[in-house]
Amino acid sequence: MYISHMVPYALHEGDPLDMFKINEYSERIRGEFYDGGLFEGLIEKHLTKNKHFLKLLYTPDDKKADRDEAEDKANLEALNSALSPAEKDLILRETKELKNYQEKPQDHNVLPSLTLADIPKQIEFTDSETRMLGNVKVKFYDQPTNGISYVRIKANIKNLPAHLRQFTPMFAEMLGDVGTKNYKYDVFNSKMLNCTSGLEVNMDRYSNTLDHEDLLDRSESMLVSTGFLDRNIDQAFECLQEIIATPNFDDPSNISDLIKMESINKANSIGSNGLSYARSYSSSGLKAFARSFESLRNDIFFCQYSANMLNTSSPLPILNDAIQNMTEIASFIFREENLEIAVHGNKDKFDLMQLKIEMLLNAMKNENSRFTERHSDLIMLPDDEFTGEQTLYKNFFKTPL
Repeated sequence: MYISHMVPYALHEGDPLDMFKINEYSERIRGEFYDGGLFEGLIEKHLTKNKHFLKLLYTPDDKKADRDEAEDKANLEALNSALSPAEKDLILRETKELKNYQEKPQDHNVLPSLTLADIPKQIEFTDSETRMLGNVKVKFYDQPTNGISYVRIKANIKNLPAHLRQFTPMFAEMLGDVGTKNYKYDVFNSKMLNCTSGLEVNMDRYSNTLDHEDLLDRSESMLVSTGFLDRNIDQAFECLQEIIATPNFDDPSNISDLIKMESINKANSIGSNGLSYARSYSSSGLKAFARSFESLRNDIFFCQYSANMLNTSSPLPILNDAIQNMTEIASFIFREENLEIAVHGNKDKFDLMQLKIEMLLNAMKNENSRFTERHSDLIMLPDDEFTGEQTLYKNFFKTPL
């Protein structure tokens, strides 16, 4: 993707690395803007005093319309001479039929329509079979998925220690790209994509209380999902076992590249995410679940972390801090008490899937010394997040840059 964006710079004598200098150019623009005359100078240089221009001269031709009319008349006469009387009658008849059809009132009853009577009032629930694998609840949904199975692992993150919370969104964005203990990130990505739809990692937050005055109720989960053909069950679970049980964050070079690339992506998407940021930021002052891992603050932290890394001659300590925190997050999140698993697919494959999930859980237990630990939920968010007092945000806010 980045190579394709670099090509125009190389073809037109530019610097192909310009697209990676977003922080340098942002600081330069800010400095020139504060000095004054930035946009005035650009307008003067490129518009009002720009001596490079193209002059187009148009000479009217008073005979052009007559020539065009004569050409059209000659074409019509040639066509008229080439058609037989029967062909001319056919054209006239079809033209009349088409005109009558187009002017005929349409029968709206032939159009598909939907009314309230077509929508059942009863909610249709999908039946599931619940099996307990140790202390982990696994739900199996028999659905017509046409030979494709889907697995979703939900991990509770409400009991995550406070000092790890700010790195959790970074963890979620990088989990699918860090590689494993046995495979480097590029080899593992190819292996994963060869047998699955890839790894999708999302964070889910919501309030489940019926009391609208309960501002502190919140549920927080991380969802790890993938899909695969039934014939690829063995390979897919091998990949899941690798990335869930043995993710490898201890690769400073790869982590550095991932942080840089993701901060560039966030910077490039600021313009299109303004409304999303505003909604997220404004609602974060009203209830605890909306403040948890709020997107604007997440992206500000991510971009500032990247800037701190780029602005130092020795970024390794900063990288090691991120590596240590994300490694610790993995050991806290992927514990037995946090996990629930959902499987969607053909019930004929459920026994095999159960066996594979048991193998996955055993691998997690062997690799994670915290797997059987139990921790209480974090009832109150840290003081720098939501304390229980509502705040109505009406002010402008700084973007991640």
